[in-house]
Amino acid sequence: MSMIEIEVSEIHSALDGLPTDRSDTFLKEKILDAIAALMGVCPVARVLLESPEPLSFMNQRNIRSAIINAVVRVARDDGSGFKSERESAYEYTRDPLSTSPNIWFTDKELAAIGCNKRAGVIGTIGPHISSPYGYPDYGVCYE
Repeated sequence: MSMIEIEVSEIHSALDGLPTDRSDTFLKEKILDAIAALMGVCPVARVLLESPEPLSFMNQRNIRSAIINAVVRVARDDGSGFKSERESAYEYTRDPLSTSPNIWFTDKELAAIGCNKRAGVIGTIGPHISSPYGYPDYGVCYE
């Protein structure tokens, strides 16, 4: 099984020296949560991770990156729950791409794994005009 393994040290490396008050146990659990979430939102990732074949370099790199980025967003979150704050001339808004209390993946991360690809569609059913009479004909339209 090609299930992916990510160490807590990789999360600390991705934080690039930024301190976090998250414990290693918390980060280990979040790594497992991120793997489960990715497999849930992306059937392609589920197939790749459950396959007995080893992952290609690009698939492994993209999946690891998506998981690590999701966990880093949680590790950077201070837990305040504030999205924006304003007092007089001071205003503060958090960037959801850098901090978040939830595990989630960006559209670019999912696209890199192939989650946005449609399954092999042969045709779609839809109306088209039948000439010469102009009556709708509900047949299969090949695109």
